Amino acid sequence: MEAVSDAATETVVIMSSSQVGKALALDTPLATPTGWTTMADVQVGDILFDETGAPCRVTGATDVMLNRRCYRVRFSDGSSIIADADHLWAVDSDTPVRAQDAMRDLFHDDPPGGPDDEGDC
Repeated sequence: MEAVSDAATETVVIMSSSQVGKALALDTPLATPTGWTTMADVQVGDILFDETGAPCRVTGATDVMLNRRCYRVRFSDGSSIIADADHLWAVDSDTPVRAQDAMRDLFHDDPPGGPDDEGDC
């Protein structure tokens, strides 16, 4: 995981089918049944795919949130995403981790200035 310290990076929260906020960078690509969109362009009523791959309708959205603690999360396939510290993740792990944890809870013991230090976005 790599910290993000870019004041130009903004986050937004949309509601998924399970009604859990998704605080991701505005340029995050999102799959739709007709192609791709970004967090910045998602509107209430749009159709996205949920965590199981099923189409779901966006039922709510918040205003853009600024100056949030964010992390770049790198996945095992090499892809990455920028998410704020309160983003909830469903995980499969060989180590004890609750089914959903915010990143700030998972990495709260990292030393300041270390490679996993949180940044602002």
